[in-house]
Amino acid sequence: MKKLTMLAAASALLAGSAVAQVSGSLGTDSTADVTINATVDPMVRISGLDGVMDFTLDAATLNSNFGNTRQTQRFCVYSNVNTTGDYNVAITGTPSGDTANPFRLLGSGSNVLDFTVAFTDDFASPFKFIHYGTSYPRATTTGGLPRPTDTDCGNVTGGENTQLAVTFRNSEVLSTVADTYTGALTITVSAP
Repeated sequence: MKKLTMLAAASALLAGSAVAQVSGSLGTDSTADVTINATVDPMVRISGLDGVMDFTLDAATLNSNFGNTRQTQRFCVYSNVNTTGDYNVAITGTPSGDTANPFRLLGSGSNVLDFTVAFTDDFASPFKFIHYGTSYPRATTTGGLPRPTDTDCGNVTGGENTQLAVTFRNSEVLSTVADTYTGALTITVSAP
């Protein structure tokens, strides 16, 4: 029993020595300071992205689009990595194997429709072509935008600081057959 009591006392002494203890002086009042440490991890988040982009690729559209049919979506990317809100973006889906049109939608049977994806973190600058699965550095403050201070870009005008573009080239549309083509893109933002 004596051995067990000594072992418990030694364990308590070792456990207590891992944390510096602070004691105030004995008197009519006593004060002690406590140091507070907090670590904020790097965090990124996408919000406000519409879940669907629907295209009608008909004769009227192809006759009036100057060779390409494009839709864009603006949305929010939050990053607390640094004061410029840096992040990396990569986009994946079904790859086509074609560097000019690196993404693919699938129709019935073996029917396919290839397309391009572009991305911008600056509404004033042109879109930048995205290669399948390649990670690109971006920043939430590009183009003079403020770094978001909440995960929905509430302090950014319009709540949006980035934009996605999906484009079908007329040559791709004309070379395939009439069908309904479907697929999905996965946009991944990550801390650099």
